[in-house]
Amino acid sequence: LLGTTVLYMKPQQPAPLGRQLYSIKEAAYVLNVTPWLVYKLADDGALASVYQGRRRYIKADSLDAYVASLPTEKSASA
Repeated sequence: LLGTTVLYMKPQQPAPLGRQLYSIKEAAYVLNVTPWLVYKLADDGALASVYQGRRRYIKADSLDAYVASLPTEKSASA
């Protein structure tokens, strides 16, 4: 791997439950999307984010609200 650039790495373990803030990479892991999409969702207002210094974090309740807002798949028998 010398000389190669790693663009995206998943955390070794998921973030502990009960946290109030998630890093962009952790939020991407929780949502099973890319960090780029997490930035886009935060920029569009779909996810609430805060800054601590230069680092951007996603609020945990915002992740829950986003998942709850996703449309559900209709069953074939309906």
